[in-house]
Amino acid sequence: MKQFGIILRFELKEIFSSKAFKAVTIIAVIIMALIMFVPKLIKNILTPSSLSNNTIAVSADWNSFDQSETDAIQSAIKKALPTDDIQFVSDDADTLQKQVKDDELDGAVMINSSDFSRYTYYVKDQSMYDANTSVFDGIFTSMLQQKALEEENVSSSKASAILQLSASHDIVNLGSDMSSTFIYAYIMVMALYTVIAMYGQMVASRVAAEKDSRAMELLISSASPTSLMFGKVISACLAGIFQITVIFGSAIIFAKMNKSIWTSNSLLASIFNIPGSLLGYMIIFFLLGLLIYAFLFGAIGSTVSRIEDLGTAVTPITMILVICFMIAMFAMSSGNLNNTFIKVCSYIPFTSPMVMFTRIAMPTVPAWEITLSIVILVISVFLVGKLSAKIYRTGVLMYGQKIKPFTLIKMIWKA
Repeated sequence: MKQFGIILRFELKEIFSSKAFKAVTIIAVIIMALIMFVPKLIKNILTPSSLSNNTIAVSADWNSFDQSETDAIQSAIKKALPTDDIQFVSDDADTLQKQVKDDELDGAVMINSSDFSRYTYYVKDQSMYDANTSVFDGIFTSMLQQKALEEENVSSSKASAILQLSASHDIVNLGSDMSSTFIYAYIMVMALYTVIAMYGQMVASRVAAEKDSRAMELLISSASPTSLMFGKVISACLAGIFQITVIFGSAIIFAKMNKSIWTSNSLLASIFNIPGSLLGYMIIFFLLGLLIYAFLFGAIGSTVSRIEDLGTAVTPITMILVICFMIAMFAMSSGNLNNTFIKVCSYIPFTSPMVMFTRIAMPTVPAWEITLSIVILVISVFLVGKLSAKIYRTGVLMYGQKIKPFTLIKMIWKA
């Protein structure tokens, strides 16, 4: 245990003093700050011009309509376009076109005096976000329907009430709401995949670098392989957790500082309002998944003689990780997380960190299934850790030729 503590402290010091580690953390925090602190700038740059305050003229021979129709048309238009400056005029088409061309108006509508089911919309440069015609279509369609009902001897009040009828429903959810928890599962799976790939490679590269520099020969004679392997892996995991905590913690702080701006963003609100139980499961599966893959990367790193060979050596582990990631993503996208294949993957140590958490976040999973998956994963972490230590002990002292899988199995068996 003393050896493990010394190695853990040394490895953590090396990681935290790394310029790359500091740079990645600082850059990620700055990006989070920019995202959270510049919503107004983003809004000003990206908000389509058609959504800003526009001046729109609505022209018609208002005397040809009943006063009630005129009032209804003007009231509906003002209500549908509350942020625009609406001008009700009686200009002809030539006048409207000239005003639009001269930028005196952002748009103009000429209503057919004999039948308001037809109108002409004038605009100089129609934006791809311009939805004014949809708004006017809705207004005039509603009025035409109301007029048709009135012609069938339905009073104006009854016609208005009929057109406002709509269906409603109540949802009694006896389990979990997959649509609201999908984002949690997606973020966790993406984060787990990214962190495992990044820190697994870091463990493997550090082990390979020590072997390449011959420092491993001194280390292996001074401490037990188990202490060395567990110290390197756990230090990398702690560094990863620290980095993620700093990045997402800063994001939460920045979001709260700009709470008034982000209140209307339901997606961001749902991310920061993750249920406590789900957050607990996320941490458990995140830690166990990171540990089991980090041990494998560390073991493979000890079998290469040169850092240049590391990329090829870790390819099988990377492929396993990619396959597990794809299984979790396909399960989420299909929405069918209780089929036999997905359930089996919930208990396989390499797939369970992503798949079981996805099942917990989206459908309702019995407590005994969650407990069984965690127990299997915990036992697997220790078994893979011990196995990795054996590979580490035999691999670090072999130089020159590449270690073949069969040779590796024989070395583990002898160890």
